Amino acid sequence: MALANGKSQIKLPNPESTKGGELAPFLRAKDLPNDGRASLRLIGQARLSNSQFGEGIIFDAIIDDKKFAFDVKFKSRNYAKLFHKFGDDPEKWIGSVEIEKGNHLGNDYVKVV
Repeated sequence: MALANGKSQIKLPNPESTKGGELAPFLRAKDLPNDGRASLRLIGQARLSNSQFGEGIIFDAIIDDKKFAFDVKFKSRNYAKLFHKFGDDPEKWIGSVEIEKGNHLGNDYVKVV
């Protein structure tokens, strides 16, 4: 938003590099098969996230050779399962996990199994 004198008082951060490519879309339940499980490969690049749904961490991930951003909230079962599998160092969260569609209160979501 510009001020009345036409000069902005907001200092924006420099953009993060995408290495010349486009950012991967967030992984959604609609990206998963309707029945059965899929293998999700976490490939690192952890970064913190904060949204209306809470704080969490985003990882780059691959399903069927397609790259996604996988957002995991700290107050979720997905986070607990991944934490127990990979530990407390996000740099070591590299490897495969099984996922499927879950449903909570009528809303589909990506569920780590």
